[in-house]
Amino acid sequence: TVKCTKHNWKLNISSMEYVNPPDSFQQDELEVEILDEVGMQLVELSPIDPWLTAPRKPLELQEGEVKITYLTHACMELQFGQKCFLFDPWLRGPAFSRGWWLLHEPRADCMDRLCAADLIYISHLHSDHL
Repeated sequence: TVKCTKHNWKLNISSMEYVNPPDSFQQDELEVEILDEVGMQLVELSPIDPWLTAPRKPLELQEGEVKITYLTHACMELQFGQKCFLFDPWLRGPAFSRGWWLLHEPRADCMDRLCAADLIYISHLHSDHL
């Protein structure tokens, strides 16, 4: 078992499964070098540094492929093809002990949009964002 000194996670290198936290995910297989004088050495996989590689060519978007709809406050809906994402869905009532109220009335179908979203993203845990 190897241990990450930064996160305190433990990885069983024979199965490549994490012991702590259990059942979280599997690590990609690590490259192993066998050294005559010291035995085994794990070599860390290094992803490509995006700052040192040439930028990818931008893809052309088709008309209607991406749509952003403002709902209220910081809440927006992003439709990307068939997927729908909702950001910071404060849609009803006051926030901060009745100190803040929605400035704009949300759309009548806002709760239906929230329930139909493929992903709901909350940028931070203030009551005016969730």
